[in-house]
Amino acid sequence: ERCSVLVHVLDISQIEGRDPLEDYMKIKKELSLYSENLLKKPEIVVANKVDLLPEELLKENLRYLEKELETAVIPTSAVTGQGKETLKNAIWKAVSTQRSQMSQVSCTSRSFPKKPSAFRRKLPERFDFQIKKQDQGFVVSGEHIDELLSRFSMPQRDSMRYILNLLEKNGLSRRLKEMGAEDGDTIWLGDRCFEYKE
Repeated sequence: ERCSVLVHVLDISQIEGRDPLEDYMKIKKELSLYSENLLKKPEIVVANKVDLLPEELLKENLRYLEKELETAVIPTSAVTGQGKETLKNAIWKAVSTQRSQMSQVSCTSRSFPKKPSAFRRKLPERFDFQIKKQDQGFVVSGEHIDELLSRFSMPQRDSMRYILNLLEKNGLSRRLKEMGAEDGDTIWLGDRCFEYKE
């Protein structure tokens, strides 16, 4: 559940009577039963055993899968090594993108007193903040944090991304790691929480 990206490997050969699209839908259903958060993670779809199909039939099956899933499908073969580098690059790119930012997770909100800003001064690029380790996770606070939260609408994804990127420039991940934060720990920023990713 703490993974950054989901990789679905489907048997496209159908030599065992399996329907790759049906297999994909079954996996998605099982994931949703385990945790709805898993359905929000980026996906990479892989069509394996492509060496067992004639070229024209393979192309037809790939087109069908991509149309039904509305996403690109990477053809691979564990036997011949076809598509191995393409798959590795796709996974690397997806994981790097995910780990470059902290993802919001669904958590119960807490009540924090908000300090209203007296005036809307320009915030500096570099500023200090405090991190406290508590039972419920790590709490990030400070004068500039309060001002950021008062200026931006936290439920908006772009606002959260901007605030997190600004904190990253000021060493948030480094300081959390120094304080012993581990992958999956909860980080509180105002009344919102985020999942720490190494």
